[in-house]
Amino acid sequence: MGVGFSPPEASRRWLLVSFGGADRYLRPLVELGLVQGREMAYATDHPTDRLPPAVEVLSTAEQGLAWADYIAVGLPLDRLDDVQARLDTDAWQPRSLTHDEALVVGSAPCGMGGCQGCTFQGLGRRHLPCVDGPILRLGDIRR
Repeated sequence: MGVGFSPPEASRRWLLVSFGGADRYLRPLVELGLVQGREMAYATDHPTDRLPPAVEVLSTAEQGLAWADYIAVGLPLDRLDDVQARLDTDAWQPRSLTHDEALVVGSAPCGMGGCQGCTFQGLGRRHLPCVDGPILRLGDIRR
């Protein structure tokens, strides 16, 4: 349900970034990218295993920023402050973040936005991942 990842057709180098153990949400993109002939790099703050040999594993997302033409981020809602702080650093500033995407994983008890349990302040407005997503533009995650 909701909005899924939509990598741009023209993108050739994908950087997948997992925070807080959100790897399982990004794994389908690994397979999709490889089937489509994309170059893949993967950064995570958790140990990862069983990635295909064609996927380069990076120790930080920042290592792949200049290389990637598409970024997909998986992040639990409880790691949002960390990601927002990273997006404010100089390393991320040159990116437009208009095509890059983030899957925000959080508690959505009602699933309809009524309880406001998953709401967060993003760029210019409050977001409800259960209603607006769960995939949002990475640029909208900024504060």
